Amino acid sequence: MSRDRAEIAALVDVIRDLWCDWDPIGCLGSADWPRDEYDSYLEPSLSLLQRGASTREVTEYLEWAAYRNMGLSMTKVPPATFAGQLVAWWEAHSGGAQRAN
Repeated sequence: MSRDRAEIAALVDVIRDLWCDWDPIGCLGSADWPRDEYDSYLEPSLSLLQRGASTREVTEYLEWAAYRNMGLSMTKVPPATFAGQLVAWWEAHSGGAQRAN
C-alpha cells in the first residue's frame, strides 16, 4: 500500500472511531452490531475536512446524514456538537486553521 493510501486508511480509521463514538442511531451498544454501520459516511466526512469546510458545513452534512438519510428525528449528541469534534480533531491532526464558521 502506498504511503498516501496508508495515510488515508489511517484517517478513515480515526473518523470511524469518532462516528462510532457519536453513534447517532444508538446501535453500537450491542455487541452484535457491526462497527462498519457508518462506513458510507466516513469518506464524505474526510473530504469535507480536507477541503477546509466550516463547522457549519460539516453540521449540515451530519444533519442530512442523520435526519434525512438515516431518518432519525433526533440524536443523543446533536450534529453540531459532533461537527465541532470532527473539526477540532482535523485541526489538531492537520495543524491547519479552520475556515470561519
